[in-house]
Amino acid sequence: MHDVILFYTGIAEHNFNVSYEPPSESYLKRFKGKTQVLDPETGTRKIVVDKPTKGLPMRDVWEISILAGSSRERLGYPTQKPLALLDRIIKASSNPGDMVLDPFCGCATALVAADRLQRQWAGIDLSPLAIRLVNDRITEERGLWGGPTALDVPPKRTDLGHLPSYRTHRHRLYGEQEGICAGCDTHFPFRVMDVDHILPRSKGGTDHLDNLQLLCSGCNRSKGGKTMAEWRAANRG
Repeated sequence: MHDVILFYTGIAEHNFNVSYEPPSESYLKRFKGKTQVLDPETGTRKIVVDKPTKGLPMRDVWEISILAGSSRERLGYPTQKPLALLDRIIKASSNPGDMVLDPFCGCATALVAADRLQRQWAGIDLSPLAIRLVNDRITEERGLWGGPTALDVPPKRTDLGHLPSYRTHRHRLYGEQEGICAGCDTHFPFRVMDVDHILPRSKGGTDHLDNLQLLCSGCNRSKGGKTMAEWRAANRG
C-alpha cells in the first residue's frame, strides 16, 4: 500500500526538522559510528569528522506498516492511521510547545502523537464517537494527569465580517444549481425551493455562501436539523 503525503505551508518561514534513518551495519563498522561529511574546501571529497553520526537524512519513501486488524493500536475507525506516521510528521513540522490542529481528528491519532511530543493541540470533529475516542485515548496516555477538555458548543466565528441574510442568496443558488434540488437531484420551479444550511447553524454552521444550498420543500423538511452527510446516510439506510 502506498499513500502520498503532501506538505503545504502558508508562510515562507515554515518549520521543517530533518529526520534521519539509522546508519547501516556496514557504515557503523567502516566509520566507527562517526560522521562522514563533504570536505568544505573541495565541496566534493568526503571526510570523517569526530562526532557521532545522526544517520542518513530520511528519504521520501517512508516504510511504515499499515495497521493490521490484529494490531493493538486498531480501534475499528475506518480512516485510522499508524501512530508512527503522525509521530514522524509532527516531529518534522513542529517544535515542542507548538500548536497542532487536527480539524478532522477522528480517533485522535494526531492528538496522541502531539501530546507525547510535548506539543499543544486542538482537535475538531462532528462525530460524538470521535469525542469519546479522543477522551479515552488521551486519558489513557496521560494516566493521572487526566483527559482533555471537550467543548460541545460551536465556537462563534469572528473572521467573516457582516453576512447578509442567507435568504438573499436564493436566486444565485438557483442559478448555480440550475434549478436542481441538492437532495433528490430533481428540477423544481424557483417558488418551491428553500435555502438550506449544509451544516446546520445549531451545529456551528454559518450563513456563508459555501454553507448554503437549495433543497425542494420535501427534502428540506426531511433533512430537518441534520447535516447533509447525516441526512444522506440516513436515506441510504
